[in-house]
Parts: sequence; C-alpha cells; structure tokens
Amino acid sequence: MVGGAAVTAAVIAVRGLETWKRQLVGNARYDVARRMLRTTYELREAIEKVRNPFMSSGELDTAWKVTGLSEAERSSNKVQAQAYQTRWESVSKVRTEFLTVLIEAEVLWGRTIRSQADGLLDSAGELFVALIEYLNPGRYSSDERFRRMHETVFGNPDRKDEFSTKITEAIEKIETEMRPHLKV
Repeated sequence: MVGGAAVTAAVIAVRGLETWKRQLVGNARYDVARRMLRTTYELREAIEKVRNPFMSSGELDTAWKVTGLSEAERSSNKVQAQAYQTRWESVSKVRTEFLTVLIEAEVLWGRTIRSQADGLLDSAGELFVALIEYLNPGRYSSDERFRRMHETVFGNPDRKDEFSTKITEAIEKIETEMRPHLKV
C-alpha cells in the first residue's frame, strides 16, 4: 500500500510538472505574441506621425530652437529637417523595441515570423530614404521619382496610397502569424 501511494505521488508530481511546463511555454508564447503585435502597432503609429503633412508651429518652433539658427533662418529647410528628425526618433525607438521582440518571436516560432516582419521593416527604411530625398531637393532623376518620394513621405489624402497599402499588408501578415498565439 505504501509503495502504491509512492508511485501514485510520483505520477501526480510528474504530471504536475508537465502541466506547469506547458503553462510556462504557453505564457511565454502569449506574452511574446502580445508584445509583437503591440510593437507592430506602435511602429505603424510612429510611421503615420512622420508622414503627417501637417507640421504645427509649436513643432517647428521646437525644431528651430534645437538648431540654434538665427531668427532670419527660422523658416529654412534646416528647421524642417530637424522637425522630421525629431519625428523620426520615435520610429527609431519603436523599431529598436520591435527588433528585440522579433528576436524573441523568432526563437519561439522560427524564421517565418522574421520574413513576415521584413515587409514592415523594409517600409520603414523606404520612408527614411524618401525623407532624405525630400529634405535634399534636386536629387531626383525624374518627375516619376519625385512623385513616388512625395507620396511615400506624405501619402495622398484623397485615396489609399501605395506606401500605406504596403504597411497595411505587412501588418496583416504579422497579425496572421501572431493572432493564433493569443487564443486562451
């Protein structure tokens, strides 16, 4: 009887440990999937903030103060460049967090999630290049190149632009990968 009780206790202990292990793995997967989606949405919002064509006078005043330019140079391209640099800092910060969570997701689910996230990261890079081109006018090889740069930086309020569509599609791919891991 004592031997049977010891065996029963051992079986219960092993099953309890297995359940605890599954719960820990499930919690880790849930947490990483949640953080992956959160940073994805934060990156989307930061990109949208950079692309906003409206720049308030407060935003420009702050940029002007940072540049240290004279009052006569207040409306210069350098002030606008500083304002965009300030906007871009939020993208850079969120992108760093996104990459950290992406590494955790890759540990759990492999290269698939990495390939899904590449579209969003590539779009952020494309916006950065377009901003540099916008802030350094006269470097366009064609009117078409200028139009594409302008649409990437500002979008088109009258219709869904190509760049916004790319961002949306990239986010949908990440959501498709992460949503199943959020099921309780």
